[in-house]
Amino acid sequence: MDPILPDYAKAILNSDLPNKEKLASLQRIAYQARAQGPDLGDVGQSRIGGHPDLPQDIEWPMWGDKALIFVAQINFSEIPDSPVRDLLPKSGFLWIFYGAGCVDDWLCYGEENYPQALKIIYRDQSIENLKARAVPGNIPEDFKEGLDEPGKLLFKRLENTIISCAEDPILDKLGVSEFKDGYALCEVIEEAESALEGMDREFCDIQILGHPNSLQYPVSPTVAECRGTNPEKASEEWITLLEVACAFGDCALYIMIRIEDLKNQFWDKAWYAVQCT
Repeated sequence: MDPILPDYAKAILNSDLPNKEKLASLQRIAYQARAQGPDLGDVGQSRIGGHPDLPQDIEWPMWGDKALIFVAQINFSEIPDSPVRDLLPKSGFLWIFYGAGCVDDWLCYGEENYPQALKIIYRDQSIENLKARAVPGNIPEDFKEGLDEPGKLLFKRLENTIISCAEDPILDKLGVSEFKDGYALCEVIEEAESALEGMDREFCDIQILGHPNSLQYPVSPTVAECRGTNPEKASEEWITLLEVACAFGDCALYIMIRIEDLKNQFWDKAWYAVQCT
């Protein structure tokens, strides 16, 4: 297997950052993918947006009289082998729906207690039992088109991720946030990413596993606080189930889950967050 880049752990261990062994251990591998549209692929193929392929007995998730929008269909048999492959089911299908426009005609950002805004369904069954399901007419008006740029999901590469948001409580706990006025970690991250210069690496807007790429404030601690778990341990305990970088214009959608819940397939314990640039 080719080296997985960027090697943040190596750059951290070669730095003078405090508690660098602990910080380096927080490096996580993620799948990077992209939605290639407008083709949604064959029935049962992994995709972002568009319409799902569902078993006949699954009803379209609702929030009151409004239908949730369809976010993603993941066919776990399509996910390539990797050092983190065992975190995910070996087979089966995952469908993710989100309540855009169901409150105040806009997005639920995940800081509010709206469990109705997220529905995740998992089935380990044959692809022959799936059939394309039309999008219902009672999607909120501003989101009838669903996610921006839908398409079939193509897995492109593995990539290392690291906690990069200076406001993350774990960085404060490790003494990293204020070390050298907070710039030291940024310099280490830039050094690790310099290894990518000159490489032909296709842009990817979809991520599975790894640390989330925060656009504003730390995603994992915010989600942990909403779900009643310790924000200071969030970046150790929570992981990205799905990140869609351009879900709604300049807004990213994050679906997060605790690692232990992911291993046990407790999908109802996942939570969501939306951040915009």
